[in-house]
Amino acid sequence: MINHPIRKPHRRDRIVYRGCEFYAMTCCVKNRASLFVTQEIVETFKIHLLNALQKNHCDAFVFLFMPDHVHILLAGKNEQADLWRCMVDFKQASGFWLSKNRSRYQWHTDFYDQRIASRGDAYRYMDYILKNPVRAGLVLDWKLYPFKGSTVYELDALLDVGNQG
Repeated sequence: MINHPIRKPHRRDRIVYRGCEFYAMTCCVKNRASLFVTQEIVETFKIHLLNALQKNHCDAFVFLFMPDHVHILLAGKNEQADLWRCMVDFKQASGFWLSKNRSRYQWHTDFYDQRIASRGDAYRYMDYILKNPVRAGLVLDWKLYPFKGSTVYELDALLDVGNQG
């Protein structure tokens, strides 16, 4: 008989995702398939993201679509904000679109999250996300990467977001 360890729940209690919180979220495409490689696909997913943000009282300090995953730095706008539900709604709506339009692609189950303690930490994490395409060798300067956005900032106007603190 094999003794399997009991898996601890991945998630924190849902209450910690509500209100004026900051969370860095990462959603991966199943099998690390390169999905986000055209403006058309990214725009389609951006619409699903913006709908989920609005519905759940959230902002995206930054979102960035890498070929096989997306990074989103979420911020709750008010006490009604639900950052966990925002991600679930985004993945559900975009996953349904995938099943109807690009059935060879799927989201990986669940998503990764990290609570960000302060606005200063959020800016540092934003800097980290924006430089992801540079670290991956896709561009020499993050401003040249086309598949990014924000509902709060004009990203191309930022010089060094890590020092906004």
